[in-house]
Amino acid sequence: MPIRPRTLASAFRTAIYGAACSLFALTEAQAEVFVDAVLVGAILADYLTWLIRTLLQLPSYVWHGGYDLCVNAVLGVVIFHLVGIEVRTDPDSVVTAFLTFLLVAGIKVAAYGVKAVLSIAADE
Repeated sequence: MPIRPRTLASAFRTAIYGAACSLFALTEAQAEVFVDAVLVGAILADYLTWLIRTLLQLPSYVWHGGYDLCVNAVLGVVIFHLVGIEVRTDPDSVVTAFLTFLLVAGIKVAAYGVKAVLSIAADE
């Protein structure tokens, strides 16, 4: 299986989330509630955009979709169970997680859109 740009992006994203979780878990950050809310929002946005993109590219990305599914499942278990990031329901945490979700999802959708427009322009 050749290494595609999407695979590299997945590995890079996984490394970033893993490093952030490790850093906050090892240092016992003072702003734990805020950090947990930001990570929850970013991770959920990443999962949702991954799922939508995988479904859109499903016929041609079966192997990569399976790889991403395994990576996301392992990452979810590590982050939410082993590291112990809690999904809190207080208003500040919910708003922080939601705004982070919107920010990450917006950045990813915009990046995918620009990439699609550039590939269409290159084909013409």
